[in-house]
Amino acid sequence: MKQQQYKQAVQGIRWTQQQRAAIEEKLKAAPQASVDPDDWIDELEDPMETFKQSHEAMRNLEENEMKAKKMRKVMWIGLAAAILATGGAIAGVAAYAKKHPRTLEITWKNGTVLNLTSETVQTPYYINHYANPSVNLQDLVPTGNGWYYRKRVELTDKQNQWGGHAEELMLCYTDKETGQTVPVCAKPNCLHEADEYCTATTINYAASYMKYYDGYLYTMTTKYLKPDSRFSQNYLEGEGTSPDNCRQVLLRYAPDGTEITELADFGSGIGAANCVVNRGYIWCLVQLQQAGEEIENPITHRTQTFTSGGWQIWGYELATGKSVLVYDAMGDPTVNHVNEAPRDLYAYGDYLYFSRTRNDWSGGQGLSRLSLLTGDVTDDKEEILITGDHFVCMSATHAIRSKETKVPGGGSLYEFYIIDLETREEKKITPDFDKAPADEPILGRDRFIRFMNDRYIFAEGIDYYYGDGEKVEPAMISIYDYDGNLVKEVDTGYKHEYWSETVKTDEGYNGGYHSYSQFLTLEAIDGDIVYATHSIGGDPETLKKRGKEEVSDTIYTTVDELLSGTPHWQKAYSTTREVHGNAQ
Repeated sequence: MKQQQYKQAVQGIRWTQQQRAAIEEKLKAAPQASVDPDDWIDELEDPMETFKQSHEAMRNLEENEMKAKKMRKVMWIGLAAAILATGGAIAGVAAYAKKHPRTLEITWKNGTVLNLTSETVQTPYYINHYANPSVNLQDLVPTGNGWYYRKRVELTDKQNQWGGHAEELMLCYTDKETGQTVPVCAKPNCLHEADEYCTATTINYAASYMKYYDGYLYTMTTKYLKPDSRFSQNYLEGEGTSPDNCRQVLLRYAPDGTEITELADFGSGIGAANCVVNRGYIWCLVQLQQAGEEIENPITHRTQTFTSGGWQIWGYELATGKSVLVYDAMGDPTVNHVNEAPRDLYAYGDYLYFSRTRNDWSGGQGLSRLSLLTGDVTDDKEEILITGDHFVCMSATHAIRSKETKVPGGGSLYEFYIIDLETREEKKITPDFDKAPADEPILGRDRFIRFMNDRYIFAEGIDYYYGDGEKVEPAMISIYDYDGNLVKEVDTGYKHEYWSETVKTDEGYNGGYHSYSQFLTLEAIDGDIVYATHSIGGDPETLKKRGKEEVSDTIYTTVDELLSGTPHWQKAYSTTREVHGNAQ
């Protein structure tokens, strides 16, 4: 091959400066209004197609003019360099697109304007809050390098409203590689005992559900205007936590504990809501309340302040710091009741999903969704994706609902149905119980669904531990496909164990219980990592007799290890309660 021909061939593979500039301009430019909102990426010239054509031309040149083995080696060395250069250019464009995601301006019929980016953020698939209220979703914020979470702290020098020791949730971080745990507070010599200046146990804000994105922690929560009243008897009078003394705010935590920044203030309200990150926005569930008139209780002759309110969904645009109201579920202001915000909030593709199951008078009850492209909301009962409180869990493409049947003598049977979110078609994935083998674990009878990812459904045993006596069995996890077929029954290596006995007084009355328990509970799935909580509890006397200590550890393994039947559990962090204050 002649030198000039070789240069021409290589230049055909590599992108010219003009090609690079043209592609970058296309990545920067916003699409025109005529662009279909679903078409997030322009059709760019495929660099690999250019490579294929140039490679074919070079092969023809080689057949006609390559004479020497030495020249052939030189050509292939040059070709390898060209391929590397092309790969580097492709990687560079991918990195640029990630750092500068495409933006599409959307205007709804009501005039709401959104600047949606092409960036989708994969968040962990959590257990549905109402399906398992004992699971504290504040305890899991994976970052890839470790975990942020909240640990319960008993404050012996502060009293709660009932006269006992106050408790606070301390924000901590555990490094995955070293296992080192630190409170997220950079204040020198801080004791982390709930004061104004400690970012880990700040008394100014309520602990709430957290999301990690691009190096920061975000939370939608309550700000106390009179924080010193949180742990005092004034709580009974509503001084510290009345709607007039609380605000609903979006916070950003610096990951090194140096600061907490208020990004948005949405108004008066109390309660932990939720937030998710997607398409360039932090989507916030906001619970708003206003104090009403004081009404005297005719029995206790104490006055009580009733509240009215509702909830809204706001979008906080990360690029500009501007907030936009996308859904308003405020109730009748003349009704003395609180319209409680749902705690379930998911963002998949071009939709926000939320589950309304409590005191709500604005639309149908159940799993609903809001289109970010049109603003349309499934409000009517006929449009609700899953009615009532039967929503169990969801993935980006499907959701699962349950139908419960009480069993005489205690317990329940559950029929599970999977719904395709695109077509809204559903199918039953549990067998007919009267035909199911009695000695096999059956979904809905012996196993309850906890969460799902884009391929599998994860379930664990249905346990009924109550009353005196002892029960021990292996803690099992069952993995199913979307058709309800059992893929793998996994012995976790842990036990479900419960023991309890009634302590009788000298007069023969119930004087309490001695008890011991050990459980493994599925918590969430994040990518290919499955999380569970291993807990050991009981009264101090029983724990001492058994040589056990109180444990509340979050552990993890991979989906592949579960599918192989040999999970290798590792400890992520511990949320076992700490004691702070004078008694320490």
